[in-house]
Amino acid sequence: MVSDSHPQVSVIMPVYNGEPFLRAGIASILGQTWGDFELLAIDDGSADASWATLKSIGDPRVRCFKQPKNQGPAAARNLGLQEARGRYIAFFDCDDLASSDRLALQVGYLEQHSECGMVNGWVQNMNDQGDPTGTAYGFKGASAQLAATLLFYNCLSTSTFICRRECVAQERFDVTLAVASDYEFWSRLVVSYMGYVVPKVLTWYREHPQNLTHRKRDQATDCLERIMSRQLFRLGIEPTAEEMAVHLRMMQFHHGTAQSAVMLAEEWLLKIDAGNQQHGVYQSNPLRQILYERWYQVCHSAGGVGFWTWRAFNRSALRAYGQPTLKERYELVRLVTRGALKNTLYGKPPSCSSQIA
Repeated sequence: MVSDSHPQVSVIMPVYNGEPFLRAGIASILGQTWGDFELLAIDDGSADASWATLKSIGDPRVRCFKQPKNQGPAAARNLGLQEARGRYIAFFDCDDLASSDRLALQVGYLEQHSECGMVNGWVQNMNDQGDPTGTAYGFKGASAQLAATLLFYNCLSTSTFICRRECVAQERFDVTLAVASDYEFWSRLVVSYMGYVVPKVLTWYREHPQNLTHRKRDQATDCLERIMSRQLFRLGIEPTAEEMAVHLRMMQFHHGTAQSAVMLAEEWLLKIDAGNQQHGVYQSNPLRQILYERWYQVCHSAGGVGFWTWRAFNRSALRAYGQPTLKERYELVRLVTRGALKNTLYGKPPSCSSQIA
């Protein structure tokens, strides 16, 4: 039963021209098995029938707010944070669908683990018709590695995020970021509060042409650079343009990486480790495990260089930060051996290129 003035959970949902999928998204929240919540629906200056749809929902748990003009999801979520009354704060995007047990599982975990500040979950993509596409995904590492992972990419989903009220009491989304303001927000929280990811699909993410990432694609790189720079600044690092390029592409190495790119990546990863040793932003061992994983992927992508890559992989200080599985070891040996044979038969690949992908 929901309390009129003090619900356990406040679910914050921005809405911008979301009318085609809005009723389905709201229904998935109102159908939660955990009933003690309020849904704060913030219409962000929609030009379609979203506001009329919101006002037609006859459920007292839904509180509707209307922005006078479109200001972006960050501003809408900030209004939600201002108006939220719950002990826990959850986020949800109006075109997604939530599993019926999403809140029950997440609140249950927070109630049983006082050391945990925030909980996320796995995601299943779907098309605009609601049909599943691809495979489910989500963070699968140890909770202690979550903060360090966010240093390289966003592994959390907005529509599966929930946290304790105190985690966000003094925090707000950055309205100057056209995209990925949620990523920047998480990156601040995880350095102060422990997180956990439920290993279960809690949200279906709807892919369609009006997704913010599609509409603002031209601004994505600039926003990501700003977000990464802020995280690196906490480590005392002001990256050069070349270093930022290495960092942004760190998750995109593919076969054909040159020796020079491998050396740049190694230097950069070690610089991150040194910054953390000095400033202590992340737990040392979890960060080093993540740095090792990035190093393995770099060397994996440079298998075509031949045995030089194997020697580089093992001689690096990064090698001591992790242990390859037998499968990973076999795969890397296979790639460098094949690369060495091809180089012997057809000549060595260029080693002077600075490209990393």
